[in-house]
Amino acid sequence: MNLSLYSFGCFSDGYTQFPGDEYIAAIIKHIVANSSSVSRLGTYRKRNLMYYVYIRHLDNDNHYIGFCVQLNSTAISNVKSLFPLFEGIVEQMVESGKIIMFDERGDIVSNTTQLYEWTDYIESVFDKIRQSLQSQHTLPLPTEDYAANDNQITRLSSNESKQNITQATTNSGYVIIEKYEQYNTPKMSTYKETLRRLHDDNKKLKEENAQILRKKKQYSFVITLCIVILICVVGMLFLDDQLSENKNELKITQQDLKEKTKELADTVSRLRDEIDTNSQLSSELSELRNKYYNLNNDYSNLKNDLMIKNDSIAELRKELEFFYPSLYEE
Repeated sequence: MNLSLYSFGCFSDGYTQFPGDEYIAAIIKHIVANSSSVSRLGTYRKRNLMYYVYIRHLDNDNHYIGFCVQLNSTAISNVKSLFPLFEGIVEQMVESGKIIMFDERGDIVSNTTQLYEWTDYIESVFDKIRQSLQSQHTLPLPTEDYAANDNQITRLSSNESKQNITQATTNSGYVIIEKYEQYNTPKMSTYKETLRRLHDDNKKLKEENAQILRKKKQYSFVITLCIVILICVVGMLFLDDQLSENKNELKITQQDLKEKTKELADTVSRLRDEIDTNSQLSSELSELRNKYYNLNNDYSNLKNDLMIKNDSIAELRKELEFFYPSLYEE
């Protein structure tokens, strides 16, 4: 069988294809844009070339992965058989975890951004597709209807008969076969259900654990509050004892203060008496001083009078000596 294989996809960085071919990419994008089911198969005939494009929509965003088979001068007699073929390839890719994989919820998601990063792996996938296609029955392409429109799109369901699908795909233009159910293999369905159940159980356990942690925090808060209250009670009792002791000490201090105040009042009264006494003594002392000053003045006056008298007596003596010298002769 003369064939060429292409792998393509749309991931977080956009459309990617291996090997690259703009003409093939245009056919693939046209089929993608005009189909919507999770699993879909598009065919396109151009003269002696037949293109079979399988597209598998992933579970995250608008991502998808797919394969394109190009046959020269031959067509696959049972096109519907390509669905289980490529669905089995998708199953193997998901199991490997390369390019696409199961996430923890059981959804099929992309695991890369560019296919050229996985060229060796893609070549191994191509080998499996070639081996599977070798067992496919083929038939020569009928004469092309040149009056047909190459861009015409014929839409069919995967439930259509083998004959109707084969006849439609060998004509010119596009044929899109949509498959809306049972697009997962039994093994993939089991995997998805198991992972989804485990995810739900894990989510439930996390919620229960979160509730337990919240309750634990509440219990811890209550215990801490009880400890704080207990400390406060002990502290209040201790303060009450301290206050009682302080009250007793205060009473004693007040009594001492009263006694000291009384002593101070007595001392002040005594001092006042002493001050009054001292004032009286000061008055008497002042009188005595005045008397002393007066006596002193009198003494001075008498002294002066005496001196005057003495001078008078001396003068008189001199006169007597002059007039009566014999009175003073020995």
